[in-house]
Amino acid sequence: MVEEKIDTGPMTDITRDELTSTLSAIEERMDKRVERMERETDRRADEFRKEIGLRDETIRRELDLRRESFLAEQAIRDKAWDEKFSGFLAAQSERDKRLDESVANIRDDISHLGSLKLNIWGAMLTAVGIGIAVAALSVTFYQTGKVDKPTPAPAPITTPAK
Repeated sequence: MVEEKIDTGPMTDITRDELTSTLSAIEERMDKRVERMERETDRRADEFRKEIGLRDETIRRELDLRRESFLAEQAIRDKAWDEKFSGFLAAQSERDKRLDESVANIRDDISHLGSLKLNIWGAMLTAVGIGIAVAALSVTFYQTGKVDKPTPAPAPITTPAK
């Protein structure tokens, strides 16, 4: 028989206690690896949360700055519009005052024209009345003068001698 050379020792030579201790050592190493992986995962999750928190804070600050700059720009625009419109409204107010004065003057003129119109109609009626009175008197005088005078006799018609 030829003896074969064996590179490893026979497995059957291991005792139960040795197997238990070997398996326990392997289990402990695996538990340590799992704990280390859990700690690493927790650390990464915490770092990620912190990074997200910092990003959120940065974004919040940036939005607050944008909002403040927008409000400042809006205030400047509002002030410019107020100045522009206050000048416009002052001009409109002055124009309205002038228009009100003009309307008041026109109303006064209309009331004067109304009384002038009445005076003109009164003068015309007076003139017509005087004209009718003069015409009536003329007709009366004509008729009374016609009755008082004797009618002249007609003149004899003479023929010229030839």
